[in-house]
Parts: sequence; C-alpha cells; structure tokens
Amino acid sequence: NSNNKFYNNTISNVVSGIVFNGSNTPAFYDLNNDFGGTAGAANGNTVNNFGGAAGGYGIYAIYQSGALLNNNTVNNTANGGSAATGAIYGVYQAASTATSVVMSNNNVTLSQGSNNTIQGVYNNAAGAAANSVTMLENTVSLSITSNLATAQTGYTSYGVWNAAATGSVAMNGNTVTIAGANTAAGSYDAATYGVYNTGAAASTTGTLTLNNNTVTLTPSATAGGGFGVASFNGVSNAAAAANTLALNSNTVSVNFSGPTGNSGFGQTINGVFNTSGGTAVNGLTMNLNNVANASTYIASTNSYVAQFNGVYNAAAVSGSSSTLAMNQNTVTNSPTSYSASGYSGAFYGVYNTGAVSGTGATAASFNANNIDGNDTFAGTGTLSGATYGVYNSGTITGGATMNNNNLFTNGTSYRTTGATSMLFNSGAVNNANAAGNSHIISSNTFGPASPGIAYFLWSNTSYLINNNVTTAGPTTVSNNTFQNIDNSGTGAGLFGYYNYSGATGDITLTQNTFANISLGGTSTFTGTFQGASASQKITVRNNTFTNIATGSGGGYAINYSYGAATSQVFSNTIAGFSSTGGTMAGVLIGPNPISTANSAAGGSIFQNDISGLSTTGAGTVSGVSITSTSTASTVNIYRNKIYDLSGSNAGVTVNGMNLGGSVANTVNVYNNLVGNLTAPNATGASAINGLLLSNS
Repeated sequence: NSNNKFYNNTISNVVSGIVFNGSNTPAFYDLNNDFGGTAGAANGNTVNNFGGAAGGYGIYAIYQSGALLNNNTVNNTANGGSAATGAIYGVYQAASTATSVVMSNNNVTLSQGSNNTIQGVYNNAAGAAANSVTMLENTVSLSITSNLATAQTGYTSYGVWNAAATGSVAMNGNTVTIAGANTAAGSYDAATYGVYNTGAAASTTGTLTLNNNTVTLTPSATAGGGFGVASFNGVSNAAAAANTLALNSNTVSVNFSGPTGNSGFGQTINGVFNTSGGTAVNGLTMNLNNVANASTYIASTNSYVAQFNGVYNAAAVSGSSSTLAMNQNTVTNSPTSYSASGYSGAFYGVYNTGAVSGTGATAASFNANNIDGNDTFAGTGTLSGATYGVYNSGTITGGATMNNNNLFTNGTSYRTTGATSMLFNSGAVNNANAAGNSHIISSNTFGPASPGIAYFLWSNTSYLINNNVTTAGPTTVSNNTFQNIDNSGTGAGLFGYYNYSGATGDITLTQNTFANISLGGTSTFTGTFQGASASQKITVRNNTFTNIATGSGGGYAINYSYGAATSQVFSNTIAGFSSTGGTMAGVLIGPNPISTANSAAGGSIFQNDISGLSTTGAGTVSGVSITSTSTASTVNIYRNKIYDLSGSNAGVTVNGMNLGGSVANTVNVYNNLVGNLTAPNATGASAINGLLLSNS
C-alpha cells in the first residue's frame, strides 16, 4: 500500500477515521502515503464523531516510510459525537522509520470524559541521522473531565509529542490548549504535556528546536477532589542533541481555578523545561519565553501546593565550545487565593541546575529576564515556598553573566514566609580556566519603580543577590539598583549582595544603588556582605546607600568578614540609614550577627561620605567599625567624612569610628573628618565618641 493520496475526505460516526497498517518488516513498510498533502495545502481530511469504549484514532498510521500527515481536522465530539470513554488519539504515527517525517497544520479537538489517556498529534517514526522530524503549526485542543469518586492516576495527556530519534527535530509554532474539569470527589492526577519531545537529534550538523509554541492549561474543580495534575510541562524536551538545542519564544499560561473544599492542584508546573535527557553538545538556548501562572484557588482549608518553574534547564551542556543562554524571558507568578493555608509551592523564575562545560568568555548567560510576582490573598494564607527570580546551581567552567534582569519590578504585593533570593547563584564559576573570563553581575533592577509599595513581605532571611559561589577568576558586581522594597510588617533580615563561599578570585562591587528600603520588626539590613576567603581582594567603591530604614536588628551598609590585606572600601556614599535598635555601622570589617566567622587580613577604608545614621533603640551607631580581623593585620582609615550620626534612646552609644577589634592588629587612622554626633537622651558614661578604642 504505497504512494496513495487521501485528500478532502469527510469521515464521521466511526471508532477510528483513517487507519493504515503496513507490514511490520522494515523492508516492506508502506511507502510515501499522503494524508492531507504538503503542509499548508487545502487537501486535509476531516474526521468527526469517532471513538468507542476501547478508544479510537482520528488518523492512525503504522509501519510507514515517508508518510505525510498534514492539514487534517480531527474532532471526536463534532457532528453528534460525545466525550471519549476509552483512550483517544488525534493524528498518530507509530513504529515507522527510514525517511523524514512531516506532521504539520493539523487541527485536533479531543474530549476525554472517562479518566483516560488523551493525545493530540503523536509521532514515533524514527529516522536516520540524515533525516528529520517536522511538526509545525498544529492546533490542538484537549478537554478532560474527571467525574469519579476515587483518585485517578497513571493517565497522560499530550498535545504535540515526538518520541522518535532522528537527525534533526523541529517542533515549532504549535498551539495547544488543555482544559480540565473535576466534578467529583476523586482527584485527577495525570502527567500533562503541551509540546513534548523525547526523540534525540543525532546529527552533528542538525538542530533540535521547540520554538514559538503557545500552550495554555486551564484546569478547574467544582467538587472536593481537585485537579491534581501530577506534573504539567508546557513546552519540554527530554532528549539529547548532538549539535544545538533551542527552546525559544514560547508562551505558556496556567490558570487553575478551584472552589471551597478543594484538595489542591498539582505537584510541579514547568513552563519551558529541558530535562535530564537533554544534553546539548554545542549549545542550549532558552530565550524570549513568556510563562505566567495566574491561578485562582478558593479552598477554605487546603493549600495550592504546586511548585512553579518558569524557564527551567536540568541538563548538562557539554563540549568545550558549548554555551547556555537563558535570556530575555518573562515569568510571572500571580496566584489568587482565598485559602487559610495559602500557596505552599516554591517559585523559580529562570532556573538552571545543569553544569556547563564550555570554557569561553561567556559560557553561561542569564540576562535581560523579567521576573515578577504578585499575589492576591483574600484569605489569611501566604506564599510559604521558596522564591527565586533567577537561579543557577550548575557548575560553569567558563565565564558567566547575570546582567540587565528586572526582578519583581511591577507588582504591588508579594507575601512569602519561604526563603527568598531574587538572583541566586550557588554553582562554582571556574572562570580562571580561560584567559579573561569573569563572573559579571551587572545592571540588574530589584524592586518596583515607585516607592511606598508593600511588595516584599517575608519572614526568613532573604537576599536580593545571593552569589554564594566559589570562583577562581574575577567577579564584578556593578550598576545594580535595589529600590523601593517595603517589608515593614515582619522581622526578617535582608542582604543586598551576599557571598560566603570560599571564593579566591578578586571581587569588585561598584556603582550599585540602594534606595528606599524599609524593614520592620526585628529585621536587620546588610547592603553588601563578602565573607569568601582571607586571600580574596575585595574592592567596594562608588556605591550609594540612601533612605534605608531597618528594624531592631540594626544593620550595615558595607560589611566584609574575610578579605586580603589589599582590600579597599572607598568613594561610597551612605546617607539616611536608620534603625529601631541593634548595632549599626556604615562600614564594618568583622562578622555580623548572621555570618559570624571572621578572618579579614586588613584593608583600607578611605574617601567615603557617611552621614545620617540614626537609631531610636538602645543600640550602637558607628560610621566605621572594626570589630575583628586576623592576627597581625593592618587596617588603614583615612580621608573619610563621618557626620550627623544620632540616637534618641537613653541606652544608645554613638561612635564616629569604633576601633575595638578583638584580635591584635594595627589600625592607622588619619585625615578623617568626624562631626555632629548627638545622643540627647543618653545616660551612659561614654555615649558619644568620635574615635572609640576599646580593644582589651
């Protein structure tokens, strides 16, 4: 049965519409059968009202070679049909081989009404490395109804799926909508995939692409069981690419809705996902994707538990010339909850756990992403999972950049009791392996553009940049903006920049701006903290800290507890830094309450302008403080301006400079200007000190 053409047929009221079953001996496969013409032609077939108790297929082809399955319209409920009671399939090709495969421009609408498998467009026709699989511009709409009293597990839902290995794979421009409704007490726990590839691209000159797809998931529940999708993967790849792999410009939307008494939704939502099978030898790009979670959860006692990963790579990117690019993605997490328990899943915007073995100057880039969160909680619940804007834990052999990201800049409220790091990196950046490589974190914006927004409300110590990595080459953190963060209702600590890792490469923190940050309760604020190693040269220069208010935990604008003797803190401006208690300092060399270890080998503090530090509590305010350094270290403090420091509490102490290091060291202090230190209500014997020497 070869070289047949099936064009413009209308088939209805059948179990399966078109079935071609060739010989199962590869040498005798059917050849070049054509179901609907070339992609885009007006020759497609229409199959309506199909399926039976044992399932059914719109178009089914097996043991074929060179088949075309394009332009067909398949709808199991049209023309008098009803939702399926068995497994239902749209356009399906299995166990075929030898030549290239094209399955494009099909329009598939399927309805599953009996808790069973549902698949839109599927291919398992493998080919040689010289061949290809092309699945373009298919439109698939799947509707799932769960109506049983007990939980339903083990079923799967697929929009467009390729399972065949070949030379190159292109799954681009597909549109998939998956709607689900649970009308009974039992949850429907099915693995759900929008556009999905499990077939390797074996050609060293070919490509594997999943680009420009649109996937929408809209499950709902009208009864107590919930729609507990075991996992939802919008656009995902689980296969290796011998050359390059791309998941770019996809749009994924999740909008779950559920009523009072509902038992929850899901375990994991992956918007755009490359998983463990997806090794890319010469590069992986996951750029320009748009992923949004706008679910509404109305349960009175149970929580919305899904982990939401926006753009996620979990695979190694190997090869000396390989690169990983996760750039220009937009990810938004905006749940609405009326629950007393809230939303307990973690949120990762751009998320990488895969190692990158490329040795180039930019082996990995996480740039120009827009990550936002905005909750609407009418109930008493909060977000209790961890929150990460841009996250990397993969080891990077070459250089890395994390630049021009906008992190939580557009919302009005984001309340979480979980760990928060807006930009997180814990993967070692071994950037000394190639000359000139470096780790650069630059021109990122944290926080909304307008002040007075109660945006970030957390109860654990949180980090705007948590760069807790071991680096052998230089690191530059520059031109970042930390602005308009209001956490006045809780008592958590906040770090602007944090590294406590053992890194040996030099670090420069320069021209960063911290402005309009308000913390409450027992909170503490640390603008920049570096505690990597005693051999690391730390340079902190030309940074600005203005209008910062912290809680009774006090805080520090600039702090390092480890660092080489050549470290420098200079030309920074610290103005308008207040607290309700605790210990405060503009510049601190020594441990702070959160990171207590210390081995600073000294350094120089010069030409800084420090003013407007104040407290209403019974703590200590110091312009510069040296609390602990290593034995025989030398600290030079000169040409600083320290003025307008104050405290209003009876138990306050105000110091221009506190030089009470707890380990023997040398401190050279000269040519500084210290003035206007006030503590009008203080009762202590030494409440105001221009220069305090208290080392015993």
